[in-house]
Amino acid sequence: MLLLLDTDPKTVLNGLLTNVSAQSRNVGFNISFNNLQNTVIDRMNADIEKIANVEGNQRELDSLAHAYDNLAERRNAVANFAFANVSNKDRLSELTTLTTNTVFNFSLGDSDADSISADEASGLEAAKTEILALSDRLVELSHPDFLDGNNVTRLRSLVDDLVGLTATEGVLDPAGTSPATNENRQIMDILEEITLVSGAAADTSLTLQFASTQMISSIDNKLTSIDTEIKTINAARAVEIEFEIQMLRTKNATFLRSVEIAFDTNVQGEDALVNALDANREPPLGSILSILT
Repeated sequence: MLLLLDTDPKTVLNGLLTNVSAQSRNVGFNISFNNLQNTVIDRMNADIEKIANVEGNQRELDSLAHAYDNLAERRNAVANFAFANVSNKDRLSELTTLTTNTVFNFSLGDSDADSISADEASGLEAAKTEILALSDRLVELSHPDFLDGNNVTRLRSLVDDLVGLTATEGVLDPAGTSPATNENRQIMDILEEITLVSGAAADTSLTLQFASTQMISSIDNKLTSIDTEIKTINAARAVEIEFEIQMLRTKNATFLRSVEIAFDTNVQGEDALVNALDANREPPLGSILSILT
């Protein structure tokens, strides 16, 4: 650094010390301000997590989601029941037709209704095989909201009894004959009972089909309503969260800005004081100091 010959060394030293002090003051503030800013940001991020906290702010959504899942599970159960019921209805109708034709062909529609020929006995055995195959395709229905009268269970029990009997060539005993000559009358009685039970079960299936369809429609409406409510709450909550976060950011930004302003104001005051105390500094023209000097 070059010094003019007429420069007062004391004045130069004072200037250097003043500059060093000012630089040290500014560096110290910047370091402290950065630390403060990082602390504020960390706290703000923690506050933002609390604002958007699921446990603290989405209990209603959790409750709705739980209700939705339960309804969806219930709908699946009803839909499975409805599908099995419709499948049963078709098979029950087929079973009713088969047993009705069998009874008619081998008793009422037979020219010799009081006996069974060898061909008719063979035909009865073939009909038993078809009936058993249809029975095996029936599905046991079970749902707490629907009562099917255990028709499939009853039919399978009757079919098991039927399969345990054997048609033989010979007399067809009149109803109520005791002791029975053979098993032909018992076979016919069971076939008639299967016809009645399968027919009633098919009618019940129609009722169950209507009821299950109505329930599925009702559940679908509830699911749609809950889904709409969840979307509405999510949208409203998103706006609310964004507003709260923006307010938090504004609050912290205002705080940091106020710290900066306070520092700048303090610096300006210190600089003014230093200048006022500088004996070598020419006072501004028109000031009271210029007049007095």
